[in-house]
Amino acid sequence: MQFMKMKLLAALAVGATAMPAMAAPLFGVTYAGDFSPTAINNAGQVVGRIAGQTVLYSGSGLSVLGGSNMVVTGINDAATVVGYQTSPTGVRQAFIQSDGTLTNIGGASVEVGDLSINNAGQVAGSFGVGGDQRHGFVYQNGTLTDLNPGQPAPFEGSATAINNQGQIVGTAGEYSWTATPVIYANGTTTPLANSHPDGYQMYANGISDNGDILLQGRYGPSMVTESFVYSNGVLTNIGAFSGIDINKSSLVVGTDYLGGGTAQLWDNGTLYNLNSLIDPASGWYLQSAVGINDSNQIAAFGCRTTGALECGTLILSAQGVSAVPEPTTYAMMLGGLVMLGFMARRRRAARPAA
Repeated sequence: MQFMKMKLLAALAVGATAMPAMAAPLFGVTYAGDFSPTAINNAGQVVGRIAGQTVLYSGSGLSVLGGSNMVVTGINDAATVVGYQTSPTGVRQAFIQSDGTLTNIGGASVEVGDLSINNAGQVAGSFGVGGDQRHGFVYQNGTLTDLNPGQPAPFEGSATAINNQGQIVGTAGEYSWTATPVIYANGTTTPLANSHPDGYQMYANGISDNGDILLQGRYGPSMVTESFVYSNGVLTNIGAFSGIDINKSSLVVGTDYLGGGTAQLWDNGTLYNLNSLIDPASGWYLQSAVGINDSNQIAAFGCRTTGALECGTLILSAQGVSAVPEPTTYAMMLGGLVMLGFMARRRRAARPAA
C-alpha cells in the first residue's frame, strides 16, 4: 500500500509540473465524494462504491443503495439502477432497483457480468445457461429473453450495452476468444462486418444513441488493449487505451492503465489525456474515466494532495465559451475539442440518413 501511495504521489508531482497553466480549461471539476464511480446518467447522477457500500451521488450528497455484496453497473435518467449481488458461493444475481425497491432478474442461479439499462427500463446482460455456456439477455417488465437461444455447446454470447433505441451490442461465437461483435435489434442478431481484425480478441463495450459502437481489442502475447469505434460499417482504431463509454456525440472516455493510470478522452480522431484539459491549479490528477453522458459530463476518479492525499469521484463538465478566446487558448482547443457541442452538431449534420 505504501508503494502504491508513493507511485501516486509521484504521478501527482509529474502532472503538476508537466502541464502548463491554461487561460481557459476545457472542463471544470466538481468533487462528488470519497467513492469510486461506476456509471453516470444524463442528469449528472453518479453511482459507485465506498467502504463496502454502493452509493448514489445526486448533486447534494451521497445516498446508500446497498451493502457489501451489491455492485451497481448502470443507471438510467430516472435513477433506476442495475447490477448484481454476490452470494457466499460466488454466484452473481442480477437485479434492478427503482425507488428503493430491488427486484431480482431471472432465477437465483443467474450469473452475470456488467449490466446496462436504458430509459425505457430495458436491461441488457449475460447469464449462464448450463455447463460453460453463456448467453446474452434482455429483460423488461419481469420478462427475461435469451438473445442466443438454441445455440449448441460450446457457445459464448454476451450483451454488454443497450441504447435508448433498444439496440444491444455484445459478442457471439464458439469460444469467447474467437467471438465476433454483434448487434441485437428487432429480434435479429447481426455480426458487425469487418469488426474483428486478424489476431485480435474483440469485445463490445458501448453503443450510443446514434448507433456508433465502442469496441475493445486485445492483441499479441502481451494482450495489449486497444479501443475502436465502429460507425456506418467502418472500424477505426482510436488508441492503445481501455475505452469504457461512448456518448451520442461519439466522444469516448476510458483509461490508459500504463504508469499507474491516466484518464483519456477521444474526440473526432484525437486522443487526449484528460489531465491536460482541466485547470492544473486544482491539483487533481485524473487516474480513470468510467462514463460520459450526452451533456459531455464525465465521471472520473482522481486524487490530489492538500496536506494529505485526497481521492474520490470527480465530475468533469465542459466549460462554455462566452467570448473569443486568446490565441494560446484557441490553439489548445483546436483539433476536435473546440466547443464539443459545435463539433457534435457538425458530425450529426454530416452523418448519412439511415
